Amino acid sequence: MLGQTPARGSCLPGAAVKSDVRHHPRLLLREWRDEDADAFAAMFDDPKVMEF
Repeated sequence: MLGQTPARGSCLPGAAVKSDVRHHPRLLLREWRDEDADAFAAMFDDPKVMEF
């Protein structure tokens, strides 16, 4: 499956998907928003982020 994107909601087989937001005690995942682009670009422009 390398290089393939799983179908939406397939991260937990058999689990019902109730929203587009995934919660974990230390992490919140949500769908990409257009306003995320500048922060995403800035993150990858940081030498410490790109060091490894």
